[in-house]
Amino acid sequence: MPAFVRTKADEERWGRAKRAAGKQTSHGSEGFWKLTNYIYHKMGKSQEDMDKAEFYKAELKKQFGGMLQLNEQGSKVSSGKLRDFLEKRKGKK
Repeated sequence: MPAFVRTKADEERWGRAKRAAGKQTSHGSEGFWKLTNYIYHKMGKSQEDMDKAEFYKAELKKQFGGMLQLNEQGSKVSSGKLRDFLEKRKGKK
């Protein structure tokens, strides 16, 4: 079981994700585990959580403009600047 599955509720969610992934790919294959992980992380996300993530993403883009790349290549912004920005936003909740 993955390290991020910690509670009984997490275990139940992981089981549901495995059953769902098993409907699409063969159990135990690499694709099965990737799909299970993807499904697990999408489960339990409320619309409020997704809205909050989009809000922070928009705020980061406003703050850092063209300096910020939110993709697989990573960010051009130093981790210190990004951390400072997120800490300031966290205090304004």
